[in-house]
Amino acid sequence: MPSSGFLGEYDMNNISSPPEATFDQSALRYALGLLAKREYSVLMLKQKLVNKHYNEQTISALLEYLQEKQFISDQRFAELFIRDALRKYRGANRIRSELAQKGINSALVSEQLDALNIDWQSIAHDLLSKKFTISYSKDDSESDYQQLNRYRNKLLQKLHYQGFDGSTCKRAVDDFLTGE
Repeated sequence: MPSSGFLGEYDMNNISSPPEATFDQSALRYALGLLAKREYSVLMLKQKLVNKHYNEQTISALLEYLQEKQFISDQRFAELFIRDALRKYRGANRIRSELAQKGINSALVSEQLDALNIDWQSIAHDLLSKKFTISYSKDDSESDYQQLNRYRNKLLQKLHYQGFDGSTCKRAVDDFLTGE
């Protein structure tokens, strides 16, 4: 039965497995079905297979086969994940943390981030411009300085949560508040 998805069109019945394969076809079908819908890291796919109660030998052989056939790639997963995270205005620290949780090597993450030559300052400023206005509520009991400081802290907190480092947060907030 032909299927289409991330891997393009393929016929599940015509996928060849090596003669020495130590995994069953149901594991292969399950893995390819998952990969047809979205990209997975090796660790994420391994966890899915473990949850389906496939044995360790089957899982190891299947993952090796899928990597050999380039159906699964941590590098490709990291690249796609980073591009998606940048669209969501995520900072480098958060991207690194989330990819580490998904089993991606920190050296690979650094390599991918460096290759993209990202302007973190610009992304942080864009996030603030999209989510906040320069105005802030004025409470008669607080001075303008206190109000501005409270609003500034709120902006800094948002950027830190999104994974930007301290110096990038400070520069982005200062630029945002001065209207640059």
